[in-house]
Amino acid sequence: EDIVKTLVMLFFFFCFIILGLSSFLVINTITALIAQQMKQIGVMKLVGGRRPQVMSMYFVNVLIYGLMALLIGVPLGVVAGRQVVGFASNLLNYRVIDNAVPTSIIIMQISVGLMVPMLAAVWPVVNGVQITTHKALNSLGISSGSSSQRVTDKLFAWTQKFLPVQRPLIIAVRNTIRKKGRLALTLATLIMGTALFISVLSVRNSVQATIDNFLRFHQYDVSVTLERPYRMAQIEQMTQQFPGVVAVEGWLNGRVNRIYADDSNSEPFSLIAAPANSQFMDPRPENGRWLLPDDTNSIVVNTDFIKDEPDITVGDAIVLDVNGRELTWTVVGIVPGAASGPVVYVNYDYYERAAGLAGQTTTLKVLTEQHDAAGQQATAVALSDHLEASGISVNGTNTTEAIRDSNEFRFTIIVG
Repeated sequence: EDIVKTLVMLFFFFCFIILGLSSFLVINTITALIAQQMKQIGVMKLVGGRRPQVMSMYFVNVLIYGLMALLIGVPLGVVAGRQVVGFASNLLNYRVIDNAVPTSIIIMQISVGLMVPMLAAVWPVVNGVQITTHKALNSLGISSGSSSQRVTDKLFAWTQKFLPVQRPLIIAVRNTIRKKGRLALTLATLIMGTALFISVLSVRNSVQATIDNFLRFHQYDVSVTLERPYRMAQIEQMTQQFPGVVAVEGWLNGRVNRIYADDSNSEPFSLIAAPANSQFMDPRPENGRWLLPDDTNSIVVNTDFIKDEPDITVGDAIVLDVNGRELTWTVVGIVPGAASGPVVYVNYDYYERAAGLAGQTTTLKVLTEQHDAAGQQATAVALSDHLEASGISVNGTNTTEAIRDSNEFRFTIIVG
Protein backbone atom coordinates (compact mmCIF):
# COMPACT_ATOMS: atom_id res chain seq x y z
CA GLU A 1 0.00 0.00 0.00
CA ASP A 2 2.82 2.43 0.88
CA ILE A 3 4.55 1.74 -2.44
CA VAL A 4 1.34 2.32 -4.39
CA LYS A 5 0.75 5.61 -2.55
CA THR A 6 4.31 6.70 -3.27
CA LEU A 7 3.94 5.72 -6.92
CA VAL A 8 0.70 7.70 -7.28
CA MET A 9 2.25 10.71 -5.52
CA LEU A 10 5.24 10.71 -7.88
CA PHE A 11 2.97 10.36 -10.90
CA PHE A 12 0.98 13.39 -9.73
CA PHE A 13 4.21 15.35 -9.22
CA PHE A 14 5.53 14.50 -12.67
CA CYS A 15 2.10 15.17 -14.16
CA PHE A 16 2.01 18.75 -12.88
CA ILE A 17 5.60 19.37 -13.95
CA ILE A 18 4.87 18.08 -17.46
CA LEU A 19 1.69 20.17 -17.63
CA GLY A 20 3.75 23.22 -16.73
CA LEU A 21 6.33 22.40 -19.39
CA SER A 22 3.57 21.89 -21.95
CA SER A 23 2.04 25.25 -21.07
CA PHE A 24 5.34 27.04 -21.56
CA LEU A 25 5.80 25.20 -24.86
CA VAL A 26 2.38 26.41 -26.05
CA ILE A 27 3.19 29.99 -25.00
CA ASN A 28 6.55 29.94 -26.81
CA THR A 29 5.04 28.38 -29.93
CA ILE A 30 2.14 30.83 -30.19
CA THR A 31 4.41 33.80 -29.41
CA ALA A 32 6.81 32.79 -32.18
CA LEU A 33 3.91 32.19 -34.59
CA ILE A 34 2.39 35.61 -33.93
CA ALA A 35 5.80 37.29 -34.29
CA GLN A 36 6.21 35.67 -37.72
CA GLN A 37 2.69 36.63 -38.82
CA MET A 38 2.70 40.21 -37.51
CA LYS A 39 2.33 41.73 -40.99
CA GLN A 40 -0.55 39.36 -41.79
CA ILE A 41 -2.26 40.51 -38.59
CA GLY A 42 -1.80 44.11 -39.71
CA VAL A 43 -3.29 43.34 -43.14
CA MET A 44 -6.32 41.63 -41.59
CA LYS A 45 -6.90 44.63 -39.35
CA LEU A 46 -6.44 46.98 -42.32
CA VAL A 47 -9.20 45.29 -44.36
CA GLY A 48 -11.64 45.39 -41.43
CA GLY A 49 -10.74 42.43 -39.27
CA ARG A 50 -11.69 43.01 -35.67
CA ARG A 51 -9.56 41.96 -32.72
CA PRO A 52 -11.94 39.15 -31.57
CA GLN A 53 -11.94 37.72 -35.10
CA VAL A 54 -8.15 37.65 -35.30
CA MET A 55 -7.89 36.18 -31.81
CA SER A 56 -10.42 33.46 -32.63
CA MET A 57 -8.22 32.27 -35.51
CA TYR A 58 -5.35 31.53 -33.16
CA PHE A 59 -7.56 30.02 -30.47
CA VAL A 60 -9.13 27.69 -33.05
CA ASN A 61 -5.62 26.75 -34.16
CA VAL A 62 -4.69 25.89 -30.56
CA LEU A 63 -7.96 23.97 -30.14
CA ILE A 64 -7.25 21.87 -33.23
CA TYR A 65 -3.79 21.01 -31.93
CA GLY A 66 -5.33 20.08 -28.57
CA LEU A 67 -7.86 17.77 -30.25
CA MET A 68 -5.11 16.12 -32.29
CA ALA A 69 -3.07 15.60 -29.12
CA LEU A 70 -6.10 14.06 -27.38
CA LEU A 71 -6.73 11.64 -30.25
CA ILE A 72 -3.19 10.37 -29.82
CA GLY A 73 -2.65 10.86 -26.10
CA VAL A 74 -5.83 9.37 -24.61
CA PRO A 75 -5.52 5.90 -26.24
CA LEU A 76 -1.79 5.81 -25.48
CA GLY A 77 -2.51 6.86 -21.89
CA VAL A 78 -5.06 4.06 -21.48
CA VAL A 79 -2.64 1.47 -22.85
CA ALA A 80 0.29 2.78 -20.79
CA GLY A 81 -1.85 2.97 -17.64
CA ARG A 82 -2.96 -0.63 -18.00
CA GLN A 83 0.62 -1.72 -18.56
CA VAL A 84 1.76 0.10 -15.40
CA VAL A 85 -1.11 -1.40 -13.37
CA GLY A 86 -0.33 -4.88 -14.69
CA PHE A 87 3.36 -4.48 -13.94
CA ALA A 88 2.64 -3.17 -10.44
CA SER A 89 0.14 -5.96 -9.73
CA ASN A 90 2.73 -8.61 -10.59
CA LEU A 91 5.40 -6.76 -8.63
CA LEU A 92 3.32 -6.20 -5.49
CA ASN A 93 1.28 -9.41 -5.75
CA TYR A 94 -2.25 -8.04 -5.89
CA ARG A 95 -5.14 -8.78 -8.23
CA VAL A 96 -6.72 -6.11 -10.44
CA ILE A 97 -10.49 -6.42 -10.05
CA ASP A 98 -11.53 -3.98 -12.79
CA ASN A 99 -9.22 -2.87 -15.60
CA ALA A 100 -11.73 -0.44 -17.12
CA VAL A 101 -10.88 3.25 -17.28
CA PRO A 102 -13.42 5.36 -15.32
CA THR A 103 -15.43 7.79 -17.39
CA SER A 104 -14.45 10.59 -15.00
CA ILE A 105 -10.79 10.05 -15.89
CA ILE A 106 -11.52 10.30 -19.62
CA ILE A 107 -13.52 13.49 -19.03
CA MET A 108 -10.65 14.88 -16.94
CA GLN A 109 -8.14 14.08 -19.69
CA ILE A 110 -10.28 15.78 -22.33
CA SER A 111 -10.82 18.82 -20.11
CA VAL A 112 -7.13 19.18 -19.33
CA GLY A 113 -6.13 18.50 -22.94
CA LEU A 114 -8.35 21.32 -24.19
CA MET A 115 -8.32 23.84 -21.34
CA VAL A 116 -4.59 23.91 -20.55
CA PRO A 117 -3.48 24.82 -24.12
CA MET A 118 -6.29 27.38 -24.44
CA LEU A 119 -5.42 29.03 -21.13
CA ALA A 120 -1.72 28.97 -21.98
CA ALA A 121 -2.44 30.66 -25.32
CA VAL A 122 -4.44 33.54 -23.83
CA TRP A 123 -1.48 35.72 -22.90
CA PRO A 124 0.52 35.47 -26.17
CA VAL A 125 -2.59 35.82 -28.35
CA VAL A 126 -4.01 38.83 -26.50
CA ASN A 127 -0.60 40.46 -26.22
CA GLY A 128 0.17 39.92 -29.90
CA VAL A 129 -3.17 40.86 -31.42
CA GLN A 130 -3.58 44.12 -29.51
CA ILE A 131 -0.81 45.73 -31.57
CA THR A 132 -1.93 48.64 -33.74
CA THR A 133 -2.29 48.25 -37.50
CA HIS A 134 0.52 50.74 -38.16
CA LYS A 135 3.00 48.93 -35.90
CA ALA A 136 2.02 45.55 -37.29
CA LEU A 137 2.56 46.61 -40.92
CA ASN A 138 5.90 48.25 -40.10
CA SER A 139 7.13 45.49 -37.79
CA LEU A 140 10.46 43.86 -38.60
CA GLY A 141 10.11 41.25 -35.89
CA ILE A 142 12.26 43.21 -33.44
CA SER A 143 11.40 45.70 -30.78
CA SER A 144 12.96 49.12 -30.52
CA GLY A 145 12.57 52.33 -28.69
CA SER A 146 12.14 51.02 -25.15
CA SER A 147 14.37 52.44 -22.46
CA SER A 148 15.52 48.98 -21.39
CA GLN A 149 16.42 48.15 -24.99
CA ARG A 150 18.47 51.35 -25.33
CA VAL A 151 20.33 50.51 -22.13
CA THR A 152 21.04 47.01 -23.46
CA ASP A 153 22.33 48.37 -26.77
CA LYS A 154 24.65 50.81 -24.95
CA LEU A 155 25.94 47.98 -22.77
CA PHE A 156 26.77 45.83 -25.78
CA ALA A 157 28.39 48.79 -27.54
CA TRP A 158 30.59 49.40 -24.49
CA THR A 159 31.45 45.70 -24.30
CA GLN A 160 32.48 45.58 -27.95
CA LYS A 161 34.56 48.74 -27.55
CA PHE A 162 36.57 47.78 -24.49
CA LEU A 163 36.62 43.97 -24.61
CA PRO A 164 38.06 41.73 -27.34
CA VAL A 165 34.70 40.16 -28.19
CA GLN A 166 33.83 39.25 -31.78
CA ARG A 167 30.87 41.07 -33.31
CA PRO A 168 28.97 37.87 -34.29
CA LEU A 169 29.02 36.80 -30.64
CA ILE A 170 27.72 40.20 -29.53
CA ILE A 171 24.89 40.03 -32.08
CA ALA A 172 23.98 36.48 -31.05
CA VAL A 173 23.79 37.38 -27.36
CA ARG A 174 21.87 40.60 -28.04
CA ASN A 175 19.30 38.77 -30.18
CA THR A 176 18.93 36.19 -27.43
CA ILE A 177 17.97 38.69 -24.76
CA ARG A 178 16.18 41.21 -26.98
CA LYS A 179 12.78 39.59 -26.38
CA LYS A 180 12.94 39.44 -22.61
CA GLY A 181 9.52 37.89 -22.17
CA ARG A 182 10.29 35.07 -24.57
CA LEU A 183 13.70 34.63 -22.95
CA ALA A 184 12.05 34.30 -19.53
CA LEU A 185 9.63 31.67 -20.84
CA THR A 186 12.43 29.71 -22.49
CA LEU A 187 14.53 29.81 -19.34
CA ALA A 188 11.53 28.76 -17.24
CA THR A 189 10.95 25.78 -19.53
CA LEU A 190 14.60 24.74 -19.35
CA ILE A 191 14.68 25.22 -15.57
CA MET A 192 11.57 23.08 -15.05
CA GLY A 193 12.88 20.37 -17.35
CA THR A 194 16.22 20.37 -15.56
CA ALA A 195 14.47 20.29 -12.18
CA LEU A 196 12.46 17.27 -13.29
CA PHE A 197 15.60 15.48 -14.48
CA ILE A 198 17.51 16.27 -11.29
CA SER A 199 14.57 15.22 -9.11
CA VAL A 200 14.47 11.81 -10.81
CA LEU A 201 18.22 11.38 -10.27
CA SER A 202 17.81 12.47 -6.65
CA VAL A 203 15.02 9.95 -6.07
CA ARG A 204 17.10 7.20 -7.69
CA ASN A 205 20.10 7.98 -5.48
CA SER A 206 17.87 8.14 -2.42
CA VAL A 207 16.34 4.77 -3.28
CA GLN A 208 19.79 3.24 -3.75
CA ALA A 209 20.91 4.63 -0.39
CA THR A 210 17.76 3.19 1.21
CA ILE A 211 18.47 -0.22 -0.29
CA ASP A 212 22.08 -0.08 0.90
CA ASN A 213 20.91 0.78 4.43
CA PHE A 214 18.43 -2.09 4.31
CA LEU A 215 21.15 -4.53 3.23
CA ARG A 216 23.23 -3.61 6.28
CA PHE A 217 20.92 -6.02 8.09
CA HIS A 218 21.47 -8.75 5.48
CA GLN A 219 25.24 -9.17 5.25
CA TYR A 220 24.98 -12.91 4.90
CA ASP A 221 24.47 -14.96 1.75
CA VAL A 222 21.69 -17.42 2.57
CA SER A 223 18.80 -17.31 5.03
CA VAL A 224 17.04 -20.54 6.01
CA THR A 225 13.70 -20.30 7.82
CA LEU A 226 12.72 -23.38 9.84
CA GLU A 227 9.20 -24.70 10.34
CA ARG A 228 9.58 -24.61 14.12
CA PRO A 229 12.26 -23.84 16.71
CA TYR A 230 15.17 -26.32 16.80
CA ARG A 231 18.16 -26.69 19.11
CA MET A 232 20.69 -24.11 17.97
CA ALA A 233 23.82 -26.15 18.77
CA GLN A 234 22.60 -29.07 16.67
CA ILE A 235 21.54 -26.94 13.70
CA GLU A 236 24.63 -24.72 13.69
CA GLN A 237 26.98 -27.70 13.82
CA MET A 238 25.11 -29.46 11.03
CA THR A 239 25.15 -26.33 8.87
CA GLN A 240 28.77 -25.39 9.62
CA GLN A 241 29.96 -28.78 8.35
CA PHE A 242 28.08 -28.42 5.06
CA PRO A 243 30.39 -27.88 2.03
CA GLY A 244 30.62 -24.24 0.94
CA VAL A 245 29.53 -22.78 4.29
CA VAL A 246 31.97 -20.33 5.89
CA ALA A 247 29.98 -19.17 8.93
CA VAL A 248 26.52 -19.58 10.41
CA GLU A 249 24.41 -17.85 13.05
CA GLY A 250 21.12 -18.89 14.57
CA TRP A 251 18.51 -16.16 15.05
CA LEU A 252 15.02 -16.08 16.46
CA ASN A 253 12.21 -14.48 14.49
CA GLY A 254 8.68 -13.87 15.62
CA ARG A 255 5.51 -11.86 15.29
CA VAL A 256 4.59 -9.66 18.24
CA ASN A 257 2.00 -7.02 19.13
CA ARG A 258 2.30 -3.80 21.05
CA ILE A 259 -0.03 -3.60 24.07
CA TYR A 260 -1.41 -0.12 24.65
CA ALA A 261 -2.37 1.48 27.96
CA ASP A 262 -6.04 0.61 27.37
CA ASP A 263 -5.09 -3.09 26.91
CA SER A 264 -5.77 -2.98 23.15
CA ASN A 265 -3.25 -4.49 20.73
CA SER A 266 -1.54 -3.17 17.64
CA GLU A 267 -1.29 -5.03 14.35
CA PRO A 268 1.37 -7.79 14.44
CA PHE A 269 4.88 -6.84 13.37
CA SER A 270 8.22 -8.60 13.02
CA LEU A 271 10.71 -9.16 15.83
CA ILE A 272 14.29 -10.23 15.13
CA ALA A 273 16.50 -11.56 17.91
CA ALA A 274 20.13 -11.75 16.77
CA PRO A 275 23.40 -12.07 18.68
CA ALA A 276 24.54 -8.69 20.01
CA ASN A 277 27.82 -8.89 18.08
CA SER A 278 26.39 -10.47 14.95
CA GLN A 279 28.80 -10.45 12.02
CA PHE A 280 25.87 -10.32 9.62
CA MET A 281 24.56 -6.88 10.56
CA ASP A 282 26.16 -3.44 10.33
CA PRO A 283 23.45 -1.14 11.72
CA ARG A 284 23.75 2.64 11.64
CA PRO A 285 21.02 4.10 13.85
CA GLU A 286 19.40 7.36 12.84
CA ASN A 287 18.71 8.10 16.48
CA GLY A 288 20.02 6.58 19.70
CA ARG A 289 22.31 3.55 19.56
CA TRP A 290 22.45 -0.12 18.63
CA LEU A 291 22.13 -3.01 21.05
CA LEU A 292 25.04 -3.77 23.40
CA PRO A 293 26.05 -7.29 24.55
CA ASP A 294 24.95 -6.62 28.14
CA ASP A 295 21.55 -5.16 27.16
CA THR A 296 18.57 -7.07 28.50
CA ASN A 297 15.18 -5.56 27.81
CA SER A 298 16.53 -3.02 25.31
CA ILE A 299 14.94 -2.80 21.89
CA VAL A 300 15.74 -1.04 18.60
CA VAL A 301 12.92 -0.15 16.20
CA ASN A 302 12.97 0.83 12.54
CA THR A 303 11.46 3.93 10.97
CA ASP A 304 8.51 1.95 9.60
CA PHE A 305 7.60 1.08 13.19
CA ILE A 306 7.83 4.75 14.18
CA LYS A 307 5.54 5.61 11.29
CA ASP A 308 2.88 3.29 12.71
CA GLU A 309 3.62 4.24 16.33
CA PRO A 310 4.48 7.98 16.18
CA ASP A 311 4.28 8.39 19.96
CA ILE A 312 7.40 6.28 20.45
CA THR A 313 10.86 7.83 20.72
CA VAL A 314 14.24 6.84 22.13
CA GLY A 315 14.02 6.26 25.88
CA ASP A 316 10.35 5.29 25.91
CA ALA A 317 9.09 2.03 27.37
CA ILE A 318 6.78 -0.20 25.32
CA VAL A 319 4.94 -3.38 26.24
CA LEU A 320 4.93 -6.25 23.75
CA ASP A 321 2.94 -9.45 23.64
CA VAL A 322 5.65 -12.10 23.11
CA ASN A 323 4.28 -15.64 22.87
CA GLY A 324 1.48 -14.72 25.24
CA ARG A 325 3.79 -12.94 27.69
CA GLU A 326 3.62 -9.21 28.36
CA LEU A 327 7.20 -7.94 28.33
CA THR A 328 8.32 -4.35 28.84
CA TRP A 329 11.14 -3.02 26.65
CA THR A 330 13.07 0.24 26.51
CA VAL A 331 13.67 1.79 23.09
CA VAL A 332 17.37 2.60 22.74
CA GLY A 333 17.65 3.29 19.01
CA ILE A 334 15.91 3.86 15.69
CA VAL A 335 17.30 2.40 12.45
CA PRO A 336 16.26 3.06 8.83
CA GLY A 337 13.51 0.99 7.26
CA ALA A 338 13.16 0.19 3.57
CA ALA A 339 9.43 -0.33 2.94
CA SER A 340 9.84 -3.69 4.71
CA GLY A 341 7.22 -2.94 7.33
CA PRO A 342 7.68 -2.36 11.06
CA VAL A 343 10.54 -4.39 12.55
CA VAL A 344 12.06 -4.42 16.04
CA TYR A 345 15.44 -5.85 17.07
CA VAL A 346 16.40 -7.36 20.43
CA ASN A 347 19.33 -9.29 21.87
CA TYR A 348 19.13 -13.03 21.32
CA ASP A 349 20.52 -13.93 24.76
CA TYR A 350 17.77 -12.06 26.60
CA TYR A 351 14.95 -12.87 24.21
CA GLU A 352 15.52 -16.65 24.23
CA ARG A 353 14.86 -16.73 27.97
CA ALA A 354 12.07 -14.17 27.97
CA ALA A 355 10.20 -15.97 25.19
CA GLY A 356 10.78 -19.46 26.60
CA LEU A 357 12.99 -20.48 23.67
CA ALA A 358 16.32 -20.99 25.43
CA GLY A 359 18.99 -22.46 23.16
CA GLN A 360 16.70 -22.60 20.13
CA THR A 361 16.63 -20.98 16.70
CA THR A 362 14.06 -20.42 13.98
CA THR A 363 16.30 -18.87 11.31
CA LEU A 364 19.80 -19.63 10.07
CA LYS A 365 21.96 -16.90 8.57
CA VAL A 366 24.73 -18.41 6.47
CA LEU A 367 27.89 -16.96 4.91
CA THR A 368 29.00 -18.98 1.89
CA GLU A 369 32.17 -19.22 -0.17
CA GLN A 370 30.37 -17.95 -3.26
CA HIS A 371 28.71 -14.54 -3.07
CA ASP A 372 27.17 -14.26 -6.54
CA ALA A 373 23.46 -14.86 -7.14
CA ALA A 374 23.90 -18.26 -8.77
CA GLY A 375 26.27 -19.49 -6.07
CA GLN A 376 24.00 -18.30 -3.27
CA GLN A 377 20.96 -19.94 -4.83
CA ALA A 378 22.76 -23.23 -5.41
CA THR A 379 23.97 -23.33 -1.81
CA ALA A 380 20.50 -22.44 -0.52
CA VAL A 381 18.86 -25.31 -2.41
CA ALA A 382 21.54 -27.84 -1.47
CA LEU A 383 21.54 -26.79 2.20
CA SER A 384 17.75 -26.96 2.38
CA ASP A 385 17.77 -30.47 0.92
CA HIS A 386 20.51 -31.49 3.36
CA LEU A 387 18.55 -30.23 6.37
CA GLU A 388 15.34 -31.89 5.18
CA ALA A 389 17.19 -35.17 4.74
CA SER A 390 18.47 -34.81 8.32
CA GLY A 391 14.94 -34.46 9.68
CA ILE A 392 14.89 -30.67 9.94
CA SER A 393 11.73 -29.14 8.47
CA VAL A 394 12.56 -26.11 6.34
CA ASN A 395 9.90 -23.51 5.69
CA GLY A 396 11.84 -21.64 3.01
CA THR A 397 15.13 -20.10 1.93
CA ASN A 398 16.22 -16.73 0.64
CA THR A 399 19.44 -15.15 -0.57
CA THR A 400 20.87 -11.67 -0.16
CA GLU A 401 21.14 -11.18 -3.91
CA ALA A 402 17.48 -12.13 -4.26
CA ILE A 403 16.59 -9.59 -1.56
CA ARG A 404 18.63 -6.92 -3.35
CA ASP A 405 17.06 -7.72 -6.72
CA SER A 406 13.58 -7.72 -5.19
CA ASN A 407 14.07 -4.30 -3.59
CA GLU A 408 15.68 -2.78 -6.67
CA PHE A 409 12.94 -4.21 -8.89
CA ARG A 410 10.28 -2.93 -6.49
CA PHE A 411 11.58 0.62 -6.81
CA THR A 412 12.28 0.43 -10.55
CA ILE A 413 8.63 1.13 -11.28
CA ILE A 414 8.94 4.38 -9.32
CA VAL A 415 12.26 5.78 -10.56
CA GLY A 416 12.45 4.11 -13.94
